[in-house]
This record gives sequence, C-alpha cells and structure tokens, in this order.
Amino acid sequence: MRIIASTNRDLEDAVEHGLFRRDLFYRLSVIPLTIPPLRDHLEDLPDLLAYSSEKLDKGRNLRFSARSMETLMRYPWPGNIREVSSAVEYSLIMCEGEEVELGELPVSIQDFTRKNIDESGAIGTGKGTLEAIEQRCLLQAMMKTGGNKSKAARILGISRRKLSYRLSKYGLDGKIYDLKRSLKEPFNEFERPASA
Repeated sequence: MRIIASTNRDLEDAVEHGLFRRDLFYRLSVIPLTIPPLRDHLEDLPDLLAYSSEKLDKGRNLRFSARSMETLMRYPWPGNIREVSSAVEYSLIMCEGEEVELGELPVSIQDFTRKNIDESGAIGTGKGTLEAIEQRCLLQAMMKTGGNKSKAARILGISRRKLSYRLSKYGLDGKIYDLKRSLKEPFNEFERPASA
C-alpha cells in the first residue's frame, strides 16, 4: 500500500512545536515533493487556465482577453491551482461569448485589481482605477441612450442582465435617474470635465 498525502503547512515546523506527531511525519515523509505556490511560477498560468477550461467545458474554446489575462497575471493566487479552477468555472458561467472580459472574472480578482492597480498599471488608487473607469463607461452609455438599458448594453457589448447587475453593484440607478431629470442634454453635460 502507498499513501500520497499533501498539505499547505510546514510539517517539520509543526513537529518541532508539537502540533504534528513526529512518528506519523516520518512515516509519510519518505519522498517529499515541495511544489512552489503559483505566484512563483506565473508563466504556467495560461496553460493552467486552458487546461481548466478544457476540463470543465470541453469544446467551448474559452479565451481570456488581453486585459483579463494581464489582470490574472498580476493576481497573487492565494488559493493556488484550486483557485484557478474556481476562477475558470466562474468565468465559464458569466461569459456569454468565447472571450472572457475583465468584468467576467471572479469578484475577488476584480476587487484586488481595483484596490491595487490604477489605469497606468501602477500600484495605487484614484480616478484611474478600473472601478472608476467602468462606472464612467456605464454612465456614458446610459446617458447616450437616454437611460435605455437594452441600447446601452449593445453599446457596451454586454447583455442587458449584466448591465443591470453592474449598475446595481455600483449603486448607479439613482444617479442616472437624477441626471436624466436635471439635464436637458445629459450626455454632453456628463462628458464635461470635472474641473468645469
């Protein structure tokens, strides 16, 4: 009989501190294999994404857009390979086409990106955050179409359901209503620079 065991803990340290039985450790530790975390070999990520996609949904040929892939390559992947599989499964559910866009990545990855990377790719927050850019795009599309969600969704290249979700996520429904009521030419007014 052969036993294959895995752990994400340092068992030698656990043995030294009396948190793991020494005799069991030596029974299991015949041929130890140390696998580095994914963040230390991110060059393998595209292959892992392709493998997970094929395994979860054969024949769909799911791809990640350039911006999505850049975001995934910056993410630290604390859940390692299991998190990759989970992220691909989420994207398969959310993506209606063949290419996963930034907004179709798991919320945890989007949140990390918004908190840590600005528009230029530098670490930080501010007006250039992806969250702020997405909100501006949503508002512009809604103002351009006079609040018509179906038309706005077509402009943005997403489904009406996704548009409604994102508007609700950022709490923009009320803002759009106020802008429509107060502005005679909402789109031109909305595009006016903030300093004006």
